Amino acid sequence: MLVDLEPRHRLLEIGAGSGYATAIAARLAGEVVSCEIFEPLAVECAGRLARLGLANVKILRGDAFALLPELGLFDRVLVHGTIEGVPQALLECLAQGGMILLARKTARGAAILTRITHQPSGEFTETALCPCRLGAL
Repeated sequence: MLVDLEPRHRLLEIGAGSGYATAIAARLAGEVVSCEIFEPLAVECAGRLARLGLANVKILRGDAFALLPELGLFDRVLVHGTIEGVPQALLECLAQGGMILLARKTARGAAILTRITHQPSGEFTETALCPCRLGAL
């Protein structure tokens, strides 16, 4: 798996949507915090996950990038959307040894699935994985 989720991991998901990926992640990670900017989706997703009995998930409604400073550190971050640059706040929420999986917009308007890893040295390394198609955030 690209993000290698384990029960000891705390995961931040940006873009909960219907909750499908959230439900899968909740079965693999110890804790999942999912942010959804659209209130109807956040409410629907939270209800669906509660009905599934997933107690290790928290759905937050709002702009994840604005909420980041309050949320603490994460071992894994999944961004369900294409972004042009990586916000500093996103890097700052990543624990050492952690990784972010996101789609980066290229100069030509395409998107590349990218993994950013926070090295034990404190540096961030970026690995381009493959072209992808995701909506913009």
